Amino acid sequence: MARTPSFPTQQRESKKLLEGTPTSTELKASHEKLTAASHKLAEILYKATAAQGGPAAGGPEAATGGDHGSAQEQKKDEGVIDAEYVDVEEKK
Repeated sequence: MARTPSFPTQQRESKKLLEGTPTSTELKASHEKLTAASHKLAEILYKATAAQGGPAAGGPEAATGGDHGSAQEQKKDEGVIDAEYVDVEEKK
């Protein structure tokens, strides 16, 4: 199995390719290599997060996208009212 180049390396190679006039085949090959490199980067980040015990570790928060705010944070926001208004002075 071929080794996937690092994301920055592949990104530089793709940028260099775009400086010229690449063929459709060259663009597609570069796109596939860049995609593979970005997937490898995502895998490394996922493993690092899982090792730290973050939401990606597979707990219930992983499926829902994490904690959406504690009860204390929600209480703090109770006094905030989101509203739209029109400045009557500007219309004159």
